[in-house]
Amino acid sequence: LRQAARQTPDTYWDRHYREPAPYIPATGTVGLLYTGSGDSAHALNFLQYSLAPRQIVQSVDHEFVIECGSTPADSVLVRNPNFTLVRAFGDDLRLFRRIAR
Repeated sequence: LRQAARQTPDTYWDRHYREPAPYIPATGTVGLLYTGSGDSAHALNFLQYSLAPRQIVQSVDHEFVIECGSTPADSVLVRNPNFTLVRAFGDDLRLFRRIAR
């Protein structure tokens, strides 16, 4: 990879999954809704590592929820009236905030 002047895949995912950090509290629990195909463990592990010391849990029962894995057109939370989109990061990662009612 060095000779090809490319970064390792882990470096890319770490940087990508760190993008929501400025938009969420520095500590606490953040929900994760994995909507992609396959195993959600990869996304959960990278998000947990990249956003530490925050705790990432697979749940939408939190003020902030990261939706990961699907395209914006397939987003589940975009259509949920209880959430508002804070910011999208590429085509597969979106941060939502629960709307107080």
